[in-house]
Amino acid sequence: MKKNLLLFTAFLFIMLLQAAPVWAEKDSPVKISNLEVSVMPEYDTADVLVLNTINFINTTDQPFSGEIRFPVPKRTTNNIVKETATNNDNHLAVRVEDRGDYSEFVWQPTQSIQPNVAYPVHLEFYYNPLPGTGNKEFTYFYKNSMNTDSMKINLQQPLTAQNFKMEPVGQLLGQDNAGFKVYGFNFTGLKPGDKKDIKISYTKNDPNPSMQKPAANSGQTGAGASGGGGMSTAAIAIPLVALVFLGVIIAVKATGSRETHRYNGRKRETKGKDSGKPFNSKLAKEKKRLRQMLLNGEISEETYHELLMDIEEEYS
Repeated sequence: MKKNLLLFTAFLFIMLLQAAPVWAEKDSPVKISNLEVSVMPEYDTADVLVLNTINFINTTDQPFSGEIRFPVPKRTTNNIVKETATNNDNHLAVRVEDRGDYSEFVWQPTQSIQPNVAYPVHLEFYYNPLPGTGNKEFTYFYKNSMNTDSMKINLQQPLTAQNFKMEPVGQLLGQDNAGFKVYGFNFTGLKPGDKKDIKISYTKNDPNPSMQKPAANSGQTGAGASGGGGMSTAAIAIPLVALVFLGVIIAVKATGSRETHRYNGRKRETKGKDSGKPFNSKLAKEKKRLRQMLLNGEISEETYHELLMDIEEEYS
């Protein structure tokens, strides 16, 4: 009897664990205040590029430190999630979970989301490779997973596409500076489980995407090419300059340490005499650069003070 009771209790416990994610999904403490989606077929590849600007809100009175989930079409590639409120250009680690007729991106925020505070995110991916030429069609599919106040979908027509059709029909918003026609859809008050899909068809007689990725930055994603996510040239160059600067400081320190015993006494004697010396613009510039590295998070405060002492000694 006791054995049967234990087995029943274990079975009930397992069932409750399986049901827990369903409860959590329905009663999510996080909602989307606004979501803007850009659907861009054959933008810089033969795939459909999708950019998402998302504003999550913690609706509770307690900090939220759980995982964030966002629905995406199945079989996505080049998945990118970035927290746009921070200066950190690193991409977050994303787990993709199969949810049947769609998938979900799952990630952990780098910090707890405070009550009634926005958590803005840039999210992008490619999916659904299209045939090279001829008649083409695909469906952009979205299944809402949490309360969403407003959702805007912008659909971009490829530059050389003909007979461009949508179902339902979107409103023509105009033509941008690059020559793309853009159509818009607006939705409000979406609930978990609400579905939105747009069927797109067109004819295109050439296999080329509308835009070419920059040759000098071949690893850049489509979002980077269109002004969204991806690593910019500045984002790559700044850490590189910082590394070169640190290498110079370390080399100078290593060279100077061999002769420190010959100069220490003289420096102590002359520092008082040099108190009225002209402003050293090069030293000020190096100090400013070092301070910026600290503010950018490229070096720790301890390393900052060590390097500051080194350059002050070098230029004194």
